[in-house]
Amino acid sequence: MAHVLIVDDDESIRDAVRLFLEDAEHDALEASDGVTALRILRESQQRLIVLLDASIPQLSGIDLLRVVVADPLLKERHAYLLLTGAPNLLLGEAETLLAETSAKIVAKPFEIADLLALIDDAAERLSA
Repeated sequence: MAHVLIVDDDESIRDAVRLFLEDAEHDALEASDGVTALRILRESQQRLIVLLDASIPQLSGIDLLRVVVADPLLKERHAYLLLTGAPNLLLGEAETLLAETSAKIVAKPFEIADLLALIDDAAERLSA
């Protein structure tokens, strides 16, 4: 079982992903913006797999990854999956941030089976 933080401003996406995660026996937390997600990451006693939408309010997914790179505890403690509808637009600094955090890109729309497989892979990396 993994502990997953779903960060998306679309409530229907958060709800659907949470239900799939719970069916797969994962624990799920939710945040609708980057500021809330950052607070949860800093306060969490659990190692989290973060499903991070690239386009969220207050602190975008890329901005959040920039904070994570600057904070070794956040960088090493949690695993990150960046969800985006435009993966081909992630160039330059975004590519560097993804590499530095070992974040995987998940293109929207995604197949839930593919997302669950990535979550399982991230959970194995966190437990190693």
